[in-house]
Amino acid sequence: MKKIILSVFIIVLPVIFAATVHSKNNVFYFDGATDYNLGFEKVSDPAKLPDGWFKWGTASFDIKIDSVVKHSGKYALRIESNTEDPGNGFGCPARNIPAKYAGSNITVKAFMKAEELERPIGLMLRIDGDAGSLQFDNMQQRGIKGSGEWEEYSVTLPLPEKAKTIFIGAILSGKGKLWIDDFQVLIDDKDLALAQPKKEKKYPAGEDTEFDLDSKIRIKKYSGRNVSDLDLLCRIWGFLKYYHPAVATGNYNWDAELFRIMPRILDAKNTKERDRIFIQWIDRLGEIVPSKDQGRESGEIKLNPDLTWIDDGKMDQDLSKKLKEIKDAGRATDHYYIALHPGVRNPDFKNEKEYKNFNEGEDSGMKLLALFRYWNMIQYYFPYRHLTDKDWNTIPREFIPKFLDGTTGKDYKLTLLELIGCVNDTHANIWNDEAIQEWRGKNRAPYEVAFVEGKAVVTGFLKQELILAEGLKKGDVITSIDGKSIDKIIKEQLPYTPASNYSIQLRNISRTLLQTNHEKLTLQVLRGKMPLTIDMPCYPLKEVYVQGPPKASHRLLSSDIGYIFPETLRNDSILLIMDKFKDTKGIVIDFRGYPRTDFTVFTLGKHLVPQPVAFVKFSKGDLIQPGKFTFTDALKVGQENNQDYYKGKIIIIVNEVTQSSAEYHTMAFQTAPKSKVIGSITAAADGNVSRIVLPGNVPTMITGIGVYYPDGRETQRVGIALDMEVKPTIRGIAEGRDELLEKAIEMIRE
Repeated sequence: MKKIILSVFIIVLPVIFAATVHSKNNVFYFDGATDYNLGFEKVSDPAKLPDGWFKWGTASFDIKIDSVVKHSGKYALRIESNTEDPGNGFGCPARNIPAKYAGSNITVKAFMKAEELERPIGLMLRIDGDAGSLQFDNMQQRGIKGSGEWEEYSVTLPLPEKAKTIFIGAILSGKGKLWIDDFQVLIDDKDLALAQPKKEKKYPAGEDTEFDLDSKIRIKKYSGRNVSDLDLLCRIWGFLKYYHPAVATGNYNWDAELFRIMPRILDAKNTKERDRIFIQWIDRLGEIVPSKDQGRESGEIKLNPDLTWIDDGKMDQDLSKKLKEIKDAGRATDHYYIALHPGVRNPDFKNEKEYKNFNEGEDSGMKLLALFRYWNMIQYYFPYRHLTDKDWNTIPREFIPKFLDGTTGKDYKLTLLELIGCVNDTHANIWNDEAIQEWRGKNRAPYEVAFVEGKAVVTGFLKQELILAEGLKKGDVITSIDGKSIDKIIKEQLPYTPASNYSIQLRNISRTLLQTNHEKLTLQVLRGKMPLTIDMPCYPLKEVYVQGPPKASHRLLSSDIGYIFPETLRNDSILLIMDKFKDTKGIVIDFRGYPRTDFTVFTLGKHLVPQPVAFVKFSKGDLIQPGKFTFTDALKVGQENNQDYYKGKIIIIVNEVTQSSAEYHTMAFQTAPKSKVIGSITAAADGNVSRIVLPGNVPTMITGIGVYYPDGRETQRVGIALDMEVKPTIRGIAEGRDELLEKAIEMIRE
């Protein structure tokens, strides 16, 4: 049995672990408990934060483990500014705890020691629900400044029933040092180890398991009228899911209700009988209470709900009237199937069953559920539904036959992939699916290929030891594979290649072009003007893809030109880099990669502009009026009166690899006074992603918020605004040149 001081540790899952707690001389012992490391004693890597803790704040603050100055045990945490002028930044070590405890209030305590504090400090306690922050206090209004020895502080907040996550921490802003140690969390003045767990609310929707293995619907033959009726069912089912207050409560398994109503709709003798069935179905959900103000969110509207189908004359007037009453009903933001992620406000599609093992070849109902679920998620919570190539209203009628006609699991997955492609979003795809992997090929030739000047060109090597002397060379143009022309391959692949625009579709096709299920490919190639036929050995994918060493985050290209590669850039190195580059003529920022290490929009961005400048605004969805999106205020990068901003030229390189966070970073950095963006169209999918699961446990995603320039210009599908289009050439690739980097250097030296 492990001895644990209760003021430091707590139990994570009291219901599951059912930990037994004993006390002796005011020291508590308990079995089977998992703690939250509130005393910082668990340290896997001394160069990082204690296990389970993470950093909030800006790069101008360091948070480090201190083994010398501590309140008890081996370690404390020290927070301090790493610059003479930290501006409006702050440093906050934080820890999240699931809000699984019953009680009316929560208290966080900790010991703090201060040295020459310039601004007020305090403990941080934040409580989040599904739709954002519910309670917050950081004690800074208490004005704790100056210096002082170890002293215990505490903050208490109400614990709302809807709480999902508790965040604790301590905040330092301005100059000085702050030490923290020995956190304790209490519910109604009892330590979490003794707190009672919340009684988990059981929803009738979760208890209804009749169709978990099979929808019991098989549609072998269907008519045009059946397709029309199913089209309307798709719309009404999804509308009720997101608009009807009774469905929001979790009293109905809405998938199961679909499987119960679908056979009746298919058996209806005419539209009059069909609409009567719909009306009876809706009436069983209960009375509707009209809303006076709908609790509408204020702000400039970017996109209104598209409910024109309710009035298109294809249904009985009584049914249309009933749907309009539901549209105007009072609704709450607490919904069983949908929430908006805190802060960001992208959709969180909750409580969607995966149906891992359904019969993908025969179960017609489950396949139609996949279509209906996805179509309505896009209809009500995709910020770019107005930008799709196809009118989204035409999709159900087009895809109902495609799903019904499929007879195998592969047919189902490829139809899903084609459906997902219709949203024209580079974030939307199906990854790591065995059936699709088998279709694309599990072997490949060990070469990199890209479309350059409209042709499939060899640009590099994946694993050097697999390259044969008589194999492909950089700059080779592949004209056909196993007797099939590249143009024909592109035409076949396009419907199954989701992306925001054609250039990114070609990017994605190039990545799988040399995949096959055979042990070799026969390639027709042009090397310069010389035609060649090459039999290319292929290897299992896991043998071909090898992770190379990371590229350096920065270097001097010459004595007067700096280079930054944000993919590996760390926040804690930015001050050093900018000091190193301060006397250069220009800096090249190369976004032909994804910022994987740190989020540097504001930490690097503030060094590039003299004053705060707006660079982006967003649109967010609405739980009260699903399908509506409103603009937020523009977000700024930079700090006031920054006389030390970088005054040289800044050339930002982008191409089709520049995606999502890389596009967002570019938008911020291109506000610099002497900046230019060069390259080619980017991936055109910016914004936080939302996860979707479809029947068969098929995961996919969508871009969940709209991202725009401050003047409202779109970034989705069109990409980042370029100052100059620069593309590589076949000749340049053959010669081993980086023509975009050459152009950037030329522009700095002009």
